[in-house]
Amino acid sequence: MIADIVVPSLGKLVSLATITHWQRENGESVAAGEAVCTLEAAGVTLEICAPAGGRLEIMAGAGSGVMTGNVIGKVFPPPPGGAMPPPVLPEEKPVAAKLSPPSGGAADHPGPAGPPVPQPSPVPPLPPASHANYGVIVAPGVPAAAPTRTRMPPDRRAEARALLTASQKTARLTTFHEVDMSAVLALRSRFGEAFRQRHGIRLGFMSFAARSTCFALGEVPVLNDRIEGDEVVHCPEVDLGIAVSTDRGPLVPVVRGAGRLSLPALEREIARLAERGRDGRLSPDELRGGTFSITNVGVFGSLLATPMPVFPQAGILGLHVVQDRPVAREGQVVVRPMMYVSLSYDLRLVGGREAATFLLRVKEFLEGAGERLLELAE
Repeated sequence: MIADIVVPSLGKLVSLATITHWQRENGESVAAGEAVCTLEAAGVTLEICAPAGGRLEIMAGAGSGVMTGNVIGKVFPPPPGGAMPPPVLPEEKPVAAKLSPPSGGAADHPGPAGPPVPQPSPVPPLPPASHANYGVIVAPGVPAAAPTRTRMPPDRRAEARALLTASQKTARLTTFHEVDMSAVLALRSRFGEAFRQRHGIRLGFMSFAARSTCFALGEVPVLNDRIEGDEVVHCPEVDLGIAVSTDRGPLVPVVRGAGRLSLPALEREIARLAERGRDGRLSPDELRGGTFSITNVGVFGSLLATPMPVFPQAGILGLHVVQDRPVAREGQVVVRPMMYVSLSYDLRLVGGREAATFLLRVKEFLEGAGERLLELAE
């Protein structure tokens, strides 16, 4: 019986994968359970095994973009005698040979020379293509360099489709606030070394934002819900997505039960997921099922941004660069480390009052970064 090699389920939010390579050639014999194909989806590498033993027929080559449920190959059973037939190779088309005149023919005794053939005048070389040439008038008679085209990588195509789906299926709005980060910076400076010695991990910045987000979601739980059809799905746990920048593009692994974790536990889990994301070792389960997300675009120097929520989540918190800015405090102008925060949210589910309240609570928790937020001992 012929067995199909099928692209497995990649999670609710991931449907497109790329075949990176086949471990076996077309027509080779394979054993049941043997890894024959490697896929990449959303930065995760998956191995596909042969469902049965027999002769492999490849239906989608390396580099192909495939969807969940697609048949990418077949395994034909061995013949009754047990011996496998030779691989079925595509028929080669004959290549026209380059003909040359036989020795001693007319080519060895050229006739009388005809009139000289005019040679084309040399064409000046094109200037090298670079950004410096954009908008610059080149020399007369020299054609401008033509634009080049390259095919978008499959993972980028998948990301583009996901963003387009999110923009088409949500009513997105963004609101902003600013946070005085003096308390957080002072707390990290004061307790950073003791935290590292006690817990074996650096006291970072994202864990403060994650803990503040969990506190704020406790007061504004609608931001932790999502819409499915005509129903609102209420999520009792905060499964927090933390955006990670990798060589393969952004990934959003999920910290499970983030609202129940202490600051040290949050630091360890965020660091673990970030490392796995950069190494390309995240599993599909570590990328699916988030209820709310955070992205720190400030690491790239961004002052303001409007991030796109991870569909079908209701919102995403954007963190931006921390800059010293003059602010008014008790009638005086002082310089403080300030950071803008943004909340992009689905207006179908979340109202402006809830969005503003959420950001205000995040601001209050970060600016008051004391015992309630840090909780070093637990």
